[in-house]
Amino acid sequence: MRKLIVYMATSLDGYIADKKGSYDWLAENLRALDLTTFHGTVDTILLGRVTHDQIVNEIERQAQPYPNVQSYVFTRSERENTEHITYTHASVCDVVRELKNEEGKDIWLLGGTSLVGQLQRENVIDEYHITTLPVLLGDGVPLFSKQQEAKQLGLKEVTVRNEKVIAKYYVK
Repeated sequence: MRKLIVYMATSLDGYIADKKGSYDWLAENLRALDLTTFHGTVDTILLGRVTHDQIVNEIERQAQPYPNVQSYVFTRSERENTEHITYTHASVCDVVRELKNEEGKDIWLLGGTSLVGQLQRENVIDEYHITTLPVLLGDGVPLFSKQQEAKQLGLKEVTVRNEKVIAKYYVK
């Protein structure tokens, strides 16, 4: 069965975007990481509309940043689908449950906080791969929203690459 993996980067103090919602601080740091191996393990990416737009406009600066995978962008607005991008207002939990039952590689949840929170509440996330960057933002958009209950994780692996710590956790 396919796994849903949250693979995201945060500042050392736990933010995925600065207080203005910008990823400018993140783009240059991520270019130093080689994610080729991870990209080879997934064939589907899930993103919120804000995260998608910021990746397209600020980080990757291209309309189709992940051309070899199917992307699902969760949005309330109507947009026209492309060959590799499906814009949907369906429940992210329902979509993930359907995708997990299909044949394929793992599923990458790239962002954002709202999607992570919804999927945590429904217990459909299998692993967290969190890259911590040596930056203190002081304020911003947190990786995790407040939860009603604790989630117990197990440490799978820790890697240090180019002054960045990549910690992989599995859900117990």
